[in-house]
Amino acid sequence: PGFLPHLSGRRNLDLYWKATGRPAEDAHVEEALEIAGLGEALDRPVRTYSQGMRQRLALAQAMLGLPDLLLLDEPTNGLDPPQIREMREVMIAYAASGRTV
Repeated sequence: PGFLPHLSGRRNLDLYWKATGRPAEDAHVEEALEIAGLGEALDRPVRTYSQGMRQRLALAQAMLGLPDLLLLDEPTNGLDPPQIREMREVMIAYAASGRTV
């Protein structure tokens, strides 16, 4: 996904959700962010993110609304081995909440 590099990760997610036209309370932003594990990076401009952090932000975006089924196309593409492990842990945490990845 394309993120606006001058905006924070949180602001990018907010704009994305508003564009869907769905009610804000259905976004479950905090839950998606907790699972994605971006922490304080959410308040920094996306242009300062590493590739792994951008992948996590994209995953958080996909998790907005907490869909029961999450289809991902090469979520670890371009990541180094430690980042791949972290991404798998994020997906396992999402699946542990009773959803399918």
